[in-house]
Amino acid sequence: MLAKYATDSDFQDILCRFIFGEVFDQVSLDINQRKLITLIVIVTSQTLPQLKAHARTALSSGLTPVEMQVP
Repeated sequence: MLAKYATDSDFQDILCRFIFGEVFDQVSLDINQRKLITLIVIVTSQTLPQLKAHARTALSSGLTPVEMQVP
């Protein structure tokens, strides 16, 4: 079964604008907070194919696995 974002261009557009627009435009958030929000959105919207790449990027930018865990 394909993820909704893969077959719904409107959903994909909203997702991209939220993650790479609204979230990254928030100057009150530091880069790690932005990356955590991105990971949360990816998981909750079930865009799991993107999770591996974003998790790797978050880890390489300084987030720890503990910080990425759900409390």
